[in-house]
Amino acid sequence: MNLKNLNNIETCQQILSELARHGLSEIVFCAGSRNAPFIACLGQLKNARIYSFFEERSAAFFALGRARALKSPVAVITTSGTAAAELLPACIEAFHSGVPLVLISADRPRKLRFTGAPQSMDQTGLMSGFVERAFDLEKEEFKIEEWSLRAPIHINICLDEPLLDAEIAPWSLPTLFREPALISSDLLARVEILKTMEHAEKPLILLSGLEDANEMKAALEICLALEWPTYAEACSGLRESSQLQKFLLRGGEQLLSHVYKKFDVVLRLGSVPTTRLWRDLENGACEVLSVSSLKFTGRSQSVFLQSRIQDFAQNFSFHGTPKQKDWQKKLAVLDAQVSEFNLALFERYPLAEPSLVRAISDLVEEDETIYVGNSLPIRHWDFAATHSCSHHVYANRGVNGIDGQLSSFLGLTASATKRTWCLVGDLTALYDMTAPWILKNFSSRNQIFVILNNGGGQIFHRIYHNPLFENSHSLNFSDWAKMWSLDYELWTGKNLKSANLKSGGARVIEVVPNAEQTQNFWNEHSEFVKKL
Repeated sequence: MNLKNLNNIETCQQILSELARHGLSEIVFCAGSRNAPFIACLGQLKNARIYSFFEERSAAFFALGRARALKSPVAVITTSGTAAAELLPACIEAFHSGVPLVLISADRPRKLRFTGAPQSMDQTGLMSGFVERAFDLEKEEFKIEEWSLRAPIHINICLDEPLLDAEIAPWSLPTLFREPALISSDLLARVEILKTMEHAEKPLILLSGLEDANEMKAALEICLALEWPTYAEACSGLRESSQLQKFLLRGGEQLLSHVYKKFDVVLRLGSVPTTRLWRDLENGACEVLSVSSLKFTGRSQSVFLQSRIQDFAQNFSFHGTPKQKDWQKKLAVLDAQVSEFNLALFERYPLAEPSLVRAISDLVEEDETIYVGNSLPIRHWDFAATHSCSHHVYANRGVNGIDGQLSSFLGLTASATKRTWCLVGDLTALYDMTAPWILKNFSSRNQIFVILNNGGGQIFHRIYHNPLFENSHSLNFSDWAKMWSLDYELWTGKNLKSANLKSGGARVIEVVPNAEQTQNFWNEHSEFVKKL
C-alpha cells in the first residue's frame, strides 16, 4: 500500500489493517499528542480489544503478555521522543522469547531530526538488533512481508500537523490473517543428535519452556521412549506429569550441579533452561544437544536444531539402552535420598523461603495459572513446589530481567476466567509498581499478587555475601495495595494453611520469610548434597 496520498487518519488505519492481516486483534496505547491520529482511529474501531496505559514501559510488557497468551501479534502505540525508548526492554524480551510484539512509535517529520526540535530525535534505530523488521515511514510504500511472527517488529511513523486532519467514521479491521511460518529443520543437525543419543551411557533430558500443548505432548512421547533421567522445569508443563514420575528428578538443581560432570549427554528440549546446570555444562565435557523452536542455542558450544519438538519427534524410533536404564536407576536412588531430606527440611524450617513457596504451591489448584518471577522465585518454584496437581506456569525467561513482570502477568491472564497467581520477589514488585493501572480495563479481577518480601536481593546474598549487592530495605506493600484498591494480607507460615482464598477480587499477599531459617535450610541442604 502506498501512503503518499493518504492523510494521517487514513495512514494509521492502513497500518493497523495491514497488521490485522497478520493476526493483530488487540492494541495497547499510551496517549500523547504525536500519536493522536492513532488514538482517534482506535476510538472508532469496532472489532479490536483496546487497552489504555499512561506509562510506556509497563504498557509494552502488558502487550508482551497478551501476545504470549493469544499466540498472535499485539501492538503497543506510543507518542514520540523518550516515550518510544521505553519500549526497548519489552522488545528485547520479546525478541529472545519469540513473541510477535508490534512496536508502533509516532514521530515528528524527518526534516526535524538532529535539529534539537522539541520531542524530536532519531527513533529509527531504537530497537536495532532486537526486531525482525523495522519500518521508518513518512509517505512511502508500506507492506509487511516475510515476517515469521516469531519476533517483534518496529514501525516508526512520521506524522505532520495538523495531526487530526479528517473526520473518522466507525470502521473495522480485516479478519483474514496467516499462521506463523513453519520452521525448516536442519537434517544434518537432526542426524547428529540422534547418532549422539545412540551412544550415550549417562544421559539426562532437560525439559525447559515448551511452546504449546503440541510440543508438550511430543516432548512427553520422547521422554517415555527414552526412559532417561529427566529434569522438568515448571515452564515445561511436564513437571507434574503422572506419566513421567518414574523418570523425573525432584531433588533440585543443586543435585544436578553436584553430579553434572558424570553426564556424557544432555538433551535439552525447549527454550534456554533456567537451572544452574545449564551454566555448569559450559565447564563440562559432555555432549549437549538442543532442540528448540527458538533460534537461540543458549551456550557457546552445542549441537543445535531449531525445530518444533513435534517435528523432531516425527519418526522417532529410538529407545533407551540397558546401560542408559541402569544409569537412570542409579541416579534415581540419589535423587530419592535428596528429595526425602528436602521434605524433612520443609518441616524443620517452615518459615524458610523454599518452605513458604511450597506452602503457596499447595494453595494453587488444579489447572490454575501461576506466573513466576525471575531470580529466586522461579528457582524456588522448580525446587519446592508440590507435584500434587498440574498448573499452567509462565515466566519471562528471554533475558531473565526483573522489569515488567507484573505487567507481563496481567497481560498473560487478562482474559482468564479462573483465579490466577503471580509470585514475585519484593524488588521485582517495586520495579513495576504502575502495573495495576491496567486493571481498570478488566471485567474480571481474580488476580493474586504474592510478593515474597525478604528485604532485598537475597539471591546475591547467597552468591556474593556482600551487602552492597542486596538493595536492602524495610518497605512493605500495604500502602501500594491500598493505592490500587487491592485487598491486602500479610501472611506468615502460621496462617498460610488457613488462608481464605474463596472471596473474589484482586489482592496482594505479602509473605515475609525468616532469614535465619532460610540460611539454615540452604546450609543443611548444601552439606547433604556434598556428602553424596
